[in-house]
Amino acid sequence: MPIAKDASRLEVMHKLNAYLLDRHAHGRQVVMFVEESQGMPLLTLEEIRLLSNLETKEHKLLQIVLFGQPELDDNLRQPQIRQLRERITHSFPLTPLSNESARAYINFRLQAAGYRGPDLFGKRVVELIARASEGLTRRINIIADKALLAAFADGTHNLSVKHVKSAISDSEFSNTGTARPQSPRIAYALGGLVAGGVLGVVAFNAFQSYQFAPERNASAAVSAAPQQAAPKEVMPGPTAPKFEEEASVPAETARTAAPIARSAQPSPVPTDLLEQRLQATERWLEETDGTRYTVQLLGAPDAELLRNHLSFIGNYLEINDVFVYRTVARERPSMTVVYGSFANRRDAMSEIERLPHELQSNRPYFRTIRGIRAEIGMDNS
Repeated sequence: MPIAKDASRLEVMHKLNAYLLDRHAHGRQVVMFVEESQGMPLLTLEEIRLLSNLETKEHKLLQIVLFGQPELDDNLRQPQIRQLRERITHSFPLTPLSNESARAYINFRLQAAGYRGPDLFGKRVVELIARASEGLTRRINIIADKALLAAFADGTHNLSVKHVKSAISDSEFSNTGTARPQSPRIAYALGGLVAGGVLGVVAFNAFQSYQFAPERNASAAVSAAPQQAAPKEVMPGPTAPKFEEEASVPAETARTAAPIARSAQPSPVPTDLLEQRLQATERWLEETDGTRYTVQLLGAPDAELLRNHLSFIGNYLEINDVFVYRTVARERPSMTVVYGSFANRRDAMSEIERLPHELQSNRPYFRTIRGIRAEIGMDNS
């Protein structure tokens, strides 16, 4: 708001009130979020109370939500802040996450980052992360990120307890001694019963009832709503974790994997192409060396949708080099499509770079055959 630096307090309040009345007249609601409010002096908290007085006969003009550590509770108990405390309509203690909430939170973060593949963090892995982090989201982020990096260094797509233990030992908070019960974080809503309550609930449960923002392309929207028929030119599927894009690759090695020929004319597509590729994939996984690499193109939970995708892929790649296996994604049956067999990581990455733009929209990434076998429970011997 254009207010002079030397404006009086009364002038500032008048301009603020006029602005809020204008927003209210246009059917808009103004909300003020105060982060780390446990550090605010008591005099500033009193100013917050005065702001809550801005209202019409029927409506509060300003909704206020305070976020703070438990010290905020101590400040609000002070006698001189009694009037502010009495105006609080809702308060929510944001306690450390349980094992189940930690699992939902990790999956939400992966989905928000664009990942559409099978579950990466199993039950035992999540339990270990939740215990080591004491349910604190910042620590969960750190451990999960380091565990993904450890799995990447092992050349596997599947996270194990070993990777999480490595991540924990590499974290600054791993040697803090015996875990102490964590005090809850507090969210307070002032100003209006309905709006304040909704905002408090959003602060507490955002990761459980989210809606994705529009993606850069239609593929993610199709993945989020598999019941809708996808346009033929877009394909939902898993995307590569960011660290795989930035990771260094081994020194140049001789390419031993034979280049996968692209037919001048697309291969004819059998009626039951999906079942054919599922059966071919079983043989391929049994016979292929587990140290070899492949390229993961996409995943889909719906068989009919996947048949359409395979027909689409057949326009660009030799269909006999495309494989499909059944897996579980977000605790639901799903199918994953991979492409080719390569001797090393560099060859797989080079093939990804050569894929047509239509197939790169889902950000394909490389996998090891051993990692796929572990994912679906095949014997790795």
